[in-house]
Amino acid sequence: MKLQRTGKDISATPSIFNGTLYFPSWNGQIYAVKASDGSLVWKKNLQNLTGFSPTPGLVANVNRTVSRSTPTVVVDDHHDYDLLIIGVYGPAFVVAVKRSTVELVWSTQLDHNPASVTVSIFNFQSYRHVDEPGWRVSWAWSADEVIWSMVGAEATEQGNCSAFKARVPLPHCCEKRPVIVDLLPGAPYNQQTKNCCKGGVLTSMTQDPSKSASTFQMNVGGVVNYTGFAMPINFSLGVPGYTCGDPFEVPPSRYGETPSLLQQKHDPNEEPPQAVICSEHMCPIRVHWHVKQSYKEYWRVKITVTNLNVMRNYSQWNMVVLHPNLQSVTQVFSFNYKPLNQYDGYINDTGMLWGIQYYNDMLLQAGESGNVQTEILFRKDEGTFTFGQGWAFPRRIMFNGDECVMPPPDQYPTLPNTAHHSASTPTFITILFSSLFLKLVL
Repeated sequence: MKLQRTGKDISATPSIFNGTLYFPSWNGQIYAVKASDGSLVWKKNLQNLTGFSPTPGLVANVNRTVSRSTPTVVVDDHHDYDLLIIGVYGPAFVVAVKRSTVELVWSTQLDHNPASVTVSIFNFQSYRHVDEPGWRVSWAWSADEVIWSMVGAEATEQGNCSAFKARVPLPHCCEKRPVIVDLLPGAPYNQQTKNCCKGGVLTSMTQDPSKSASTFQMNVGGVVNYTGFAMPINFSLGVPGYTCGDPFEVPPSRYGETPSLLQQKHDPNEEPPQAVICSEHMCPIRVHWHVKQSYKEYWRVKITVTNLNVMRNYSQWNMVVLHPNLQSVTQVFSFNYKPLNQYDGYINDTGMLWGIQYYNDMLLQAGESGNVQTEILFRKDEGTFTFGQGWAFPRRIMFNGDECVMPPPDQYPTLPNTAHHSASTPTFITILFSSLFLKLVL
């Protein structure tokens, strides 16, 4: 017996005709050997024979045109033709070659080359995150597309791939409406792509642009009658409050009602623990605005943000403040700050504050460490500055994009406009964060 080495696996059963075995190998060759002693009759490289380039990424670690099916010998009674029929895997072709000379006679494409598609998700919101559990992108295929392979993300369900049961490996997802989720940080390198694997979490564009986008890649194909890639329809981001428009003209996402807080299971005979230490306005976040000092040319404010939620931390938190004196900010301590010029620079009365990385970018749950603080130094603009009628306090505050409940106007204290011997003249108001917790009854 003589062994014929191919250098790669042989996963197809050989066919035999007139004492000759015919079989493909994963090394990209098609072989003919004598059944009697295993000696080589001929071998041919499929890519050189057909001119077909392999489909990138269709099979992991395979970058050559291969066949994995058993060849079929076709010979008529009059020997007008003597052919070897070979199925080519990725791209999907059936080819016929002369069995004696190994010359290509004809080829038929079973489906078009899978389209290589890159999907990128950008969070263009200046101060709103996509928090855990993250985005869950879905769409409806226009035809009978399937996802052959994917890197940077994965489908939640494979679906019914029985139409491809002769293909190995099977498609990654055969669902008519696939649901795609991001991979977690630390995913294997051969499953990653650039800008992937954040667990579906996207920060705001202002705080960290490098973490405000997510990308995944996929190869899309179809069954025998597949006529080519068509743009999917009915996209969904899978994040409550956001909707997707037409894939060609996508309108800005709209923010809607925040989802309810899920209750933990508990013994019905026992009183459940408090999920939120509610303020008088039933809010879990309290913003304390303290006019701390008034100088001759400047005035100083201390801001304290307190988390009253005993079950949740706020990572990558941010706060947007509307105040007419923000155009004269001199210095911000302990927080990052960026002005949000909503009117092309003509009016600068809105600014965004957020924590410094590894220092106070995490607002911990209720307790001794459940607050973050900053102080802001403003310059007194001549002709506009006043402490009268509550001018020193903000007009509007948003926490993580959610509106805050402001005190009624008659509760705003007033102060003299000038300093008295550089002495501090403290006063403050408390602003309560209003979101889903406003209506929560525990």
